[in-house]
Amino acid sequence: MRGFDPKHPDFFDRDDLEAEMDRINDICHGCRLCFNLCPSFPALFDAMDEGDLEHAREMSWAQKMRVVDLCYNCKLCFPKCPHTPPHEYELDFPALM
Repeated sequence: MRGFDPKHPDFFDRDDLEAEMDRINDICHGCRLCFNLCPSFPALFDAMDEGDLEHAREMSWAQKMRVVDLCYNCKLCFPKCPHTPPHEYELDFPALM
């Protein structure tokens, strides 16, 4: 996913979107600082832990959409996250959701 530019040709590409979701979900799953900030994170962690998954790409589309649906875009995770820009991971969970 090339940022969040709707004019970019990959903006509506589902494979590109899912790859970015997997990348961000893997980072979040490894960090867990946001576990208590909104229901998206427990849903993500439970899906991966209960399924004994190593990578977010192993989650079903329905599990990924549950994480998306539970995010109410409060953006509390953004200031708490150590991986937001200017970090090399450029993680922006609320913008992705």
